[in-house]
Amino acid sequence: MIKKIIAVLAPFLLAVFSVLSLLASNWGQVDAWQAVRRLLPGMLLLALALLLVIRLLVRDWRKAALLASLFLVLFISYGHIYQALTNVEILGAMIRRHRILAPVFAVMGILLAWLIWRQKTISRNFTTAVNLAVLVLVLMQVGQIGVLSVRNASASAEKGQNRLEWTVAPNRGNTPDVYYIILDGHVRQDMLQTEFDLDNSAFIQKLRNMGFFVADCAMSNYAQTELSLASSLNYSYLQTLDSTLDPNSNDKSDEWALTRESAVLSNFKQLGYTTITFDTGFNWANLTKADIYFSPASENQSTIVTPFESMYLRSTAALIFLDANTLSGEDLTQRVNAPNGEYIQRIRFTLNKLNEIAAYPSPKFVMAHLVIPHYPFVFNPDGSLQEDVHFYMNAGLPVNGEYETEGYRNQVQFIDTQIVGILQQILDKSKTPPIIILQGDHGWGGDSRMTILSAYYLPGENAVQQLYPDITPVNSFRVVFNQYFGADLPLLPDESYLSSYDLPFKFSEVSDPSPLCLN
Repeated sequence: MIKKIIAVLAPFLLAVFSVLSLLASNWGQVDAWQAVRRLLPGMLLLALALLLVIRLLVRDWRKAALLASLFLVLFISYGHIYQALTNVEILGAMIRRHRILAPVFAVMGILLAWLIWRQKTISRNFTTAVNLAVLVLVLMQVGQIGVLSVRNASASAEKGQNRLEWTVAPNRGNTPDVYYIILDGHVRQDMLQTEFDLDNSAFIQKLRNMGFFVADCAMSNYAQTELSLASSLNYSYLQTLDSTLDPNSNDKSDEWALTRESAVLSNFKQLGYTTITFDTGFNWANLTKADIYFSPASENQSTIVTPFESMYLRSTAALIFLDANTLSGEDLTQRVNAPNGEYIQRIRFTLNKLNEIAAYPSPKFVMAHLVIPHYPFVFNPDGSLQEDVHFYMNAGLPVNGEYETEGYRNQVQFIDTQIVGILQQILDKSKTPPIIILQGDHGWGGDSRMTILSAYYLPGENAVQQLYPDITPVNSFRVVFNQYFGADLPLLPDESYLSSYDLPFKFSEVSDPSPLCLN
């Protein structure tokens, strides 16, 4: 029996490898348990079904295992090869087309299957060699995940110790609720007009009418979410927080740890605040150590498909059917194509909770990072879902710049309308006037990349005097802790550092693109 089991291991090992390899490539971005809880059993069942069906046809376990392995390899590699062929031409023709690649895979599969089928027997040595080769691949992924796990845990522990240096002394006589709301990728007013032909002055005026100070020349300190949040939540520059920054590295595990083990969250806990955070869809940005952590899953609002499951399916031959369904205009919330269903659910869930959050006991620190107006561009200005698939058909991305511009405008208008109502609810229902910081973590593309929406509601006569038009997020909590909690943190120079995703720590300091904001 053991020999028979060993003879058919390859398909199951391939199923495990296909899931673990994608997990290892995206470690830190997704929750590991959530990533494998349905995919791994599903792929193992697929391997078993293939093996049993083929065994009925060929009546040989070794041959059936080899054929099942062949079909699994073709299935799990299709999406990877399809993406690798982007912009590749042969004789002037683009070959990244399902109508070209799918027949090639089919013919290759038939030919290889025929070669295997016509063999009278498959030797035990050959089966053992195949099993060992795939087992090595699986063990390599397990080892990589283990190394990443240890590295991330070590980084979190180290940053957790370092954060204590930033602890502020509590001022127990003043405990207003504090809200930190991040709208991912929200550009400031002037650049929305210049770059996107969008006038959101009515939204800005509503903020001012409610008592917000709007920083008209606000810039982000960094061009990427991971870097921006790590800096703002520790009110310091990364170059100061992390002396090991390597301009030739793209490993952001230390920055993830700085976000999860932030000084801001630690300080508010020590001040006796209840800390409340929300699921963002990115594991590294989920501050699960908060006293209250909200996610759709925590309230049994299950989704059809998770982002990792979507990514996995799009890396396989399932991509053929997903693209066909996209073009046929299937209901957006029912599609696997990009995690739009979960994205929609998470945005709506967070907005609904924010409408209720003022009623929770005080004092509380609430941090809500909404990944909007960031793509996928699925919301119309009125909150209805976008039916034109060209706004999100390319794995969540629009098909061209024209759709990107319109999709971004739509989502800015949607979230601006929603946030105004939420902020008014918070102000109306708060017994003590709250502190509210509303910011983008970075801008969008081109000249608008470093320009951000930035608005502050700081109660008290003297608080607003600490603000100025070009204040950056690195100083936001310095002002708050100084003004309300007895800290004595000097304000830092407001600097903005641009970098690419390939080399996130190779910084170039940039100035404001607007002549009106240059000193």
